[in-house]
This record gives sequence, structure tokens and C-alpha cells, in this order.
Amino acid sequence: MPNIGKRIREKRESMGITQEDLAEKLGYKNKSTIAKIENGTNDIVQSKVVEFANALNTTVAYLMGWENDKLYLTAVDKIQRDSLLSCFNKLNTDGKSEALKRIEELTYIPKYTDRPEELLNAAHAIDGASEEEKQHDDDIMDNDEFWK
Repeated sequence: MPNIGKRIREKRESMGITQEDLAEKLGYKNKSTIAKIENGTNDIVQSKVVEFANALNTTVAYLMGWENDKLYLTAVDKIQRDSLLSCFNKLNTDGKSEALKRIEELTYIPKYTDRPEELLNAAHAIDGASEEEKQHDDDIMDNDEFWK
């Protein structure tokens, strides 16, 4: 579990919670245990990895570095995935194409991602985008109300 502490810290910080907050959620007396786990001084017992994942609204797979392993989804992840797939499967081909575009657009908006510190330029992120699509993306990026 060499990078689990780093992943815990990154996820905790992206959520805007302190070590004290996380310690409280997990039933630790103070933040020192969290600090030691994050800096690699202490390992996490296997039974606590699931608790960390749930407290950080992520998966064991993410914390362990197994992001592509679908076997390690949390119950919340499975419900969200199944709900999304159910809605997606109701769409025809044109609807599915439009849905994918809209989902991709959401990934460029920091308040909708786990990476709020990253400001991505949507107008230049899509290879082969038409001038109309680029203008649309620029309009979104320039809309102050959109970012609130």
C-alpha cells in the first residue's frame, strides 16, 4: 500500500476536509493517525481501507491504485453507475451522442469534478471541434454565473 497515504491526502484535500474532520469521521481520537497514514509512517489495517473509501466518497480501488478494477466499486458507485446506465440506455443513437458530449462538458467545470483546482480550457480540449462548438465552450468558460 505504498501510495495509499498520498491518495487519501489528495482525496481529502479535494473534498476540502481537514485531517481532524477525517479522523472524526473514522472514529480516531485526533488527527495524528491520519497525518501518519498520509505521510507513510503508518499503514492502514485492511479492515479500515473500506472505511476510508466510504468516508472519502471514493472506492477501495482508487485508494489502492486499482482504478480500472471494476470489482472494487462501493455500493454508492454501483447505484450511481447503474442509474446512469439505465438512463443512457433509454436514449437512441443521437441521444447517446448528445449525452456523451454533455457529460464531457461537465468534466471541464471545476465545481462538478474531483479536481476543482484544475481549470480546463474546453474550447481547446476537443480535437476536431467546429468553430461553433469552440465558441459555445468559450461562452461557457466566460460565463461567471456558470462557475458559481
